[in-house]
Amino acid sequence: MSRAFGDAALKTPGQPVLLCDPEITACVLQPDDQFVLIACDGLFDVMSSNEATAYIFDRLLSEDPES
Repeated sequence: MSRAFGDAALKTPGQPVLLCDPEITACVLQPDDQFVLIACDGLFDVMSSNEATAYIFDRLLSEDPES
């Protein structure tokens, strides 16, 4: 996550630099919102946002949410 928040000062000049500007989305939470998913791009490399949401709902509805 440090790359997302700006470690540009730690980059070697002349080397490829990862984007150090975070992508920020603001939204107003509603009373019927059930959770907030905060994730890095690595999660979305392996599953879609719909799959991630379904996974969270499965855990919330599970008798053992840590399983």
